[in-house]
Amino acid sequence: MATTAQRTVPSLESGMRVLDLGCGSALSSVFLAKEFGVEVWATDRWVKPDENLGRVVEVGLQDRVHPVHAEAHALPFADGFTPRAVLALGLLRLAQPGLVAPALGEDRPGHR
Repeated sequence: MATTAQRTVPSLESGMRVLDLGCGSALSSVFLAKEFGVEVWATDRWVKPDENLGRVVEVGLQDRVHPVHAEAHALPFADGFTPRAVLALGLLRLAQPGLVAPALGEDRPGHR
């Protein structure tokens, strides 16, 4: 029988979008991009994107890790931006309605 953690952690596939909320120095974002080939939005309120971009460029992942400066409940993403998984402060979770939809603005009528 699967544990709760096993049921809530998605399998990551190359090219999949991942939102890394509270990424800090973006080490988790770099790890996910490098190990799984996913595209990561490394989002943090306290660490400047330029600092994270330096680390990302250093390992050659600037095409897959995108540093973002934002507050979790005021994300600057366009309508329709829907990551497959969210890593929030180190906890990987499925991007499902009710979990991250309000943070992405998808609790508005007409959004899934």
